[in-house]
Amino acid sequence: MATIYPEPVHVFARKDSGITSIADFKGKKVYVGDIGSGVEQNAKQVLEAYGLTFDDLGTAVRGKPKQAAQLLQDGRIDAMFYTAGVGSSAIAQAALTTDIVFLPIEFAKIDFLKKKYPFYAEIIIPAGAYKGQDKPFQTVAVKATLAASADLDADVVYQIAKLIFKDKVDQFKAIKPVIAQHFSVDKALDGMPIPLHKGAAKFFEEEGIAIPDAAKPID
Repeated sequence: MATIYPEPVHVFARKDSGITSIADFKGKKVYVGDIGSGVEQNAKQVLEAYGLTFDDLGTAVRGKPKQAAQLLQDGRIDAMFYTAGVGSSAIAQAALTTDIVFLPIEFAKIDFLKKKYPFYAEIIIPAGAYKGQDKPFQTVAVKATLAASADLDADVVYQIAKLIFKDKVDQFKAIKPVIAQHFSVDKALDGMPIPLHKGAAKFFEEEGIAIPDAAKPID
């Protein structure tokens, strides 16, 4: 039906690791998400943009994010990937307990990722989102996505989309102010990874929103 808000791929390292770019991950101990997780896939794809694989790392560390944050704090890993909404409590805790640097994804790498994996969208993390993060930085994000059964009546889906993105949009923004800037009809198809339901497509077309090729409804 629509994408709701972005979940950026956060990439960060201990300040004392000497890492200043994702390109520096070769030979380093890096948390890449739990086995089979979305974080693991994001880490694999971002490393691909830099010509790296998990085999190029000193160790590709897996496990739960909270465990990884503790490993980072203890100096047992050098860096980590974590995909979560801006202001994530796990990342905030890591920034509070450890001197870390956030690593931007260069724009050329973002272009590569967006072309090869259309579900990615570019995003800027504003300065001050985390302790010690004095400058904004760019990365990619996947979108939390609202989906509907293809069998659901098109008129019902149309009314749901209209309710969320037009009639009650201010109420939805008020529920989670931190994502309000991303929650709008203009951004509702950014990074859309699957075809739209026909009812949703009708709503967005009426609103003058161009439907990306990857999101065009299936006849």
